[in-house]
Amino acid sequence: MKLTLHLLSLVCLASTLAFATNLSGVLVDSGCFASMVGNVSHDAGHTGTDRGRAVRYCAPKASSKSFAVVQHDGSTVALEPAANPKVLEFLQKAGAKNTYKVHVAGNMSGDVLKVDTIDGSK
Repeated sequence: MKLTLHLLSLVCLASTLAFATNLSGVLVDSGCFASMVGNVSHDAGHTGTDRGRAVRYCAPKASSKSFAVVQHDGSTVALEPAANPKVLEFLQKAGAKNTYKVHVAGNMSGDVLKVDTIDGSK
């Protein structure tokens, strides 16, 4: 019985570690970014979105309410709302910039990242 409990504990610990996530990319205001990426005029003959422009335009501000990381491959990962104080502290330390390159560590919960740490890329 003890052996079974120890193995079960080990499996639970291993599964928790398997969901640890480290991301690198550019921090954006997620509401702004989603709006910019989704705002494509098919009538004008444009079929794509300039993600670089959207990243620059949607750089987060102290007034931003939700955040995401746009990774180098173009995929976007939303950060949990509970991470806002950590993100705002990072923004304050980083100062005003056009883009914020970041490393974020945490655990995925569905399609949202629960943030443990956030820091600038070096």
